[in-house]
Amino acid sequence: MDATADSKTEMPIQDGKMKEVNYQQSEIEGYDNVKKKFVCTLITNHFSSAIIFFEGTYDSTTRTIIYETEMELAPGMKTKLRIVYIFQDKDHYPYEMYNEQNGKYVKFHGFSFTRVKGK
Repeated sequence: MDATADSKTEMPIQDGKMKEVNYQQSEIEGYDNVKKKFVCTLITNHFSSAIIFFEGTYDSTTRTIIYETEMELAPGMKTKLRIVYIFQDKDHYPYEMYNEQNGKYVKFHGFSFTRVKGK
């Protein structure tokens, strides 16, 4: 999945300064038959320069995949992240992202995705 948004985010550039850019995200998802888990690789321009790897499970009653990971945004600064996909139908799904604060997950952003017709 490739996504763009009209919203702006600041992104560090090579000289250490920040530059305002449109939000972009690329994601590869699949299912690991050995682990019996969904897997996701996320590359965005609104996190650190890391590539984020998630593992998740599907809940058929709520039609959601919940991905979780722990990452280091800066040296010594680890945080837990959670992504929730809610499948409304074959063309629409909200995407919510949470980070852990004081032992609780707090939503810090979300989008509603719509499939591009013909793809």
